[in-house]
Amino acid sequence: MKVLVCILDGFSFIFSNTFLWFGENMKRLLHMPGTRRGMMYVDVDPITPEVLSAFFSRKLFYRGRIAKYIWEHVNLPIKVINLPVELPTIYVNVPRPPNWVDFFTPKKEQFESTLMQYHRFVLRYGNGFALIVWYPVPDQAHHHFFPAIGDHEAFMKAIRWYDKSAKLALDLIERFRPQRFLVLGDHSFMSDLEEAEVKGEKESYHHREAMVLTNFGEPPTRPHLVYNWLRKALLT
Repeated sequence: MKVLVCILDGFSFIFSNTFLWFGENMKRLLHMPGTRRGMMYVDVDPITPEVLSAFFSRKLFYRGRIAKYIWEHVNLPIKVINLPVELPTIYVNVPRPPNWVDFFTPKKEQFESTLMQYHRFVLRYGNGFALIVWYPVPDQAHHHFFPAIGDHEAFMKAIRWYDKSAKLALDLIERFRPQRFLVLGDHSFMSDLEEAEVKGEKESYHHREAMVLTNFGEPPTRPHLVYNWLRKALLT
């Protein structure tokens, strides 16, 4: 594999750098030889579809039509798995599983087993020239299992799910052995400070920071710079 981009939903720079002292997989991921890490400031609305759109889309003329996504802009065999820039989530050059909705938003009662079923799907179909893949953790685990970190039990749950998220990324790196990889979040924990009105109701935004880890070039510091990183990683 030449290029791997692994997006971990809600993977926070601040929490990752704190939890690495408590989680072995987090420490292994962030201390991988030859990597650099940094904080991305999320300067678009810090919700997953908006941020991922900034990562991967530009409206360009391509062969007589307007092409939106980077895999349409370059003539390369890029695989895309479960990318929620739109619904249904995007799958490119891999089969769409019948239960793609469960892989996008695993139900609380079967959350971990569904997550691992999805991970096995990625390991089975993901190898190739390049892969862009999105995982629903740690953010969806946060919403289900530790909506706030107000006590020791919630703190330990947060560490566990961050460490499991890091393990998923490590599995991909160790299985596919990409020459160049980018592991990053799209936002951070839920904020009590910023709100948006959605269909007449107030909904909280996430905090505007995310972890970025790479072994190629400099970590992108803004969402739109992910597109530039990926284009360079694919074409040089």
